[in-house]
Amino acid sequence: MKKEYSMKLFWIGLLGLILCIPLALINNLADERRERRAIVASQLGRVWGGAQLIATPFLSSQPNAVMNEMSFSSDVEIKGKQIAEIRKKGTYQIPFYNLDLVISGKVSLPTKKAESYYLVFPVASLLKVSIESAKYGDKPLKQIKNDSRFIAFRIIPETREEENSYEIKLKLTGMEKFFILPMASKIKLEIESNWADPSFTGRALPDDRTIDKNGFKAIWNFKNQDDLTQKIHLFNMMEESSEFVNLQDEIFGVSLIVAVDSYHLINRVIKYGFLFIGLTFAGFFVFEAIYSLRVHLIQYIFVGFGLLLFYLLLLSFSEYIGFALAYLLAAFAVIAQIYGYAIVVLRSKNRALVLGTGISILYGFLYILINLEEYSLVIGSIALFSLLSGIMYFTRNVDWYSLFGNSEKGQE
Repeated sequence: MKKEYSMKLFWIGLLGLILCIPLALINNLADERRERRAIVASQLGRVWGGAQLIATPFLSSQPNAVMNEMSFSSDVEIKGKQIAEIRKKGTYQIPFYNLDLVISGKVSLPTKKAESYYLVFPVASLLKVSIESAKYGDKPLKQIKNDSRFIAFRIIPETREEENSYEIKLKLTGMEKFFILPMASKIKLEIESNWADPSFTGRALPDDRTIDKNGFKAIWNFKNQDDLTQKIHLFNMMEESSEFVNLQDEIFGVSLIVAVDSYHLINRVIKYGFLFIGLTFAGFFVFEAIYSLRVHLIQYIFVGFGLLLFYLLLLSFSEYIGFALAYLLAAFAVIAQIYGYAIVVLRSKNRALVLGTGISILYGFLYILINLEEYSLVIGSIALFSLLSGIMYFTRNVDWYSLFGNSEKGQE
């Protein structure tokens, strides 16, 4: 029987490689569910407003912002009060927000003289934007144009002062993201929100920020180049872009993220799938070889399918009860299943307990590892090194030649 172990080990290794195929299919299923979430978010965005982008206001002698007749703000201050909430559709949870903004700044009249000018406020999506008030100097402004990409207010100046101030108060609704396209020389952006898991991204990060369980407060102090051509180019890019993808290198702001992206974590868990299958098979094989047991290849297949079901259970449960609890339930179910099966296959409760304890430690360590983010690689490498060292230590006295039916070679 011992001479069969070499061929048995080959078939176990081949089985482990074959099981990587359904593992990859489960990974693709997780990607499909993530894409489905993006589609659902897009559908909700059409109703409630999607990811929002605004630009700093400027003056133009035409309501449609002719290139050579534009004057951009010098100093702009933007204060925002954000109230965010989760909206659900099916199993998906999407963060939406209501944002009260006060935009104030200073701007000069364009060099081209005209009877009237227009304060232009670019907004990527006007679906859920409401102007509360607007004024230029001390005079209130009336909104005269609401285009697909901007709002315009008419100004009839009494004098041509070097600079004059303006203020716009508005409310807007958006989904997940809020960004600023900086078309002013200096911008101070201050946002206070009840969302506790922000992600600050883009061209500039906050100079000052505080984050706690009740929300966050962030302040940006951004200085821009006084390049008129570049600012006009940015405005044209904003008008042409439907999803402002081409502006990613120019904008900055905040994204409201769900603290634990279950699909992202599941993808990370699946990357360790082959390691789990290999170590579990190795555990069965070591007991089989040392105690001269007979574990059929079909029984290895059953165990492998049980390990694969962990990822399917994790994916399906996480959409309803969150990743942490789903991981706990899926791991408990699979460990209990393998433990109960191992009692019969290994013909000993103690052997099954040792195997089950080892698998439990693996699942526990994996959960810690995938939540470490930046340190996961180094911790995982150290753990694998430690695991291999432990296996080498505890099997240092095993006569492998004898186990595989080659006792003559072991005596050389």
